[in-house]
Amino acid sequence: MKKLSILGLLILAVTIISCGGTTGSSDVTGDVADVSTTSSTATGDFTPSLTTAAEDSGALKFTVSAMDVDGDGTLESPTITSVTATTGAGAALKKATSLDDEEITCDSGRTVGEGDDNDSFDIGISLDSTASMGSAVESIAEKIVSFAQTLEDSGVDARFAGITLGDAFATKSDNSSFTDAISSGPLGTPPSFDSSERPSTGSTVLTSADMQTFFQEVADVVGTGAGGADLPENYLGSLEYLNDSVSWRDGAARVLISIGDDCAHTPDTYQGAGITTDWIPPAGADLAAALAGVATVHVIGESSCSTSYYAMDGIADATGGSFTEFDCYSSTSCNVDLESLPITSAITEGRVYNCDGSEAVYGETGTYTLTIGFTVEASN
Repeated sequence: MKKLSILGLLILAVTIISCGGTTGSSDVTGDVADVSTTSSTATGDFTPSLTTAAEDSGALKFTVSAMDVDGDGTLESPTITSVTATTGAGAALKKATSLDDEEITCDSGRTVGEGDDNDSFDIGISLDSTASMGSAVESIAEKIVSFAQTLEDSGVDARFAGITLGDAFATKSDNSSFTDAISSGPLGTPPSFDSSERPSTGSTVLTSADMQTFFQEVADVVGTGAGGADLPENYLGSLEYLNDSVSWRDGAARVLISIGDDCAHTPDTYQGAGITTDWIPPAGADLAAALAGVATVHVIGESSCSTSYYAMDGIADATGGSFTEFDCYSSTSCNVDLESLPITSAITEGRVYNCDGSEAVYGETGTYTLTIGFTVEASN
């Protein structure tokens, strides 16, 4: 079997807040109190989901999700090959004699779940709840409940967020049919162009028990789907909103899952559906660029779309996620099983790297850039 080696670079602008040390010195000591990705760009054939966190020791920790590199549904685990830190204005690295590149040494990595502590993953799920989904809505909602429990049982420190959508999303009526304690409508009551309720779980990540409560309520209330005047739906807008509005945990690897049976509205098509204000969708390419390096997006959807609408497999391709053609139009025949699809293995077969435990990167408050080289060997 031939192996294809894929090479790439992920460039992250990282903000450092340090404790202790001497201001103005290039030999700063102290603890890194916070590492947060402020922007990312990438070159290469794909972009992995990579998150950074500062360990108590001051070391940097990277979690990289497994990816479907060649599009055959087989997940491969990336290997970090190099990490180089370059200081920005006002920042200084420990043991650096000048503001030049500083090489960071990382360990050989380990598989998710094999450490002393559970590895953190934040998982957001966007579910089409329109009538065209038919009985699949109830079936898939119940499968999401099982998926959340499976991840918890695997030892992963998982937290969740959920959203339902049609042309609108994150809505809830004043006299709502959703009576559970989790469902919310941060964007208000349903607008005229999509009068069905499309609740979300709000801005806080949930335990698996609360996630199960939410999607069980979706299964009970929505059942065979509700509303949806036109065929395309607002998958791009709901994913953007989910990514931007949830208070994701620092250092948790982010995984988004989009489930729907059609193509996505774009900035060129939303007017025909009457979509307004908070629900106007982004361009697919813009959302893909915003998510690349921030989250892995797995898509269960439609890949055959006219040029007017967006095929969501493009988001999966851009972020290293898997794509599965939607085939779930009855409760007895449904291929949307989050436990058996590559989605679960993308999480549990990811890699975790610790870098410079004893020679940690300490810095004054400021910004530096991490350039992370990675390789993946994929079957070809």
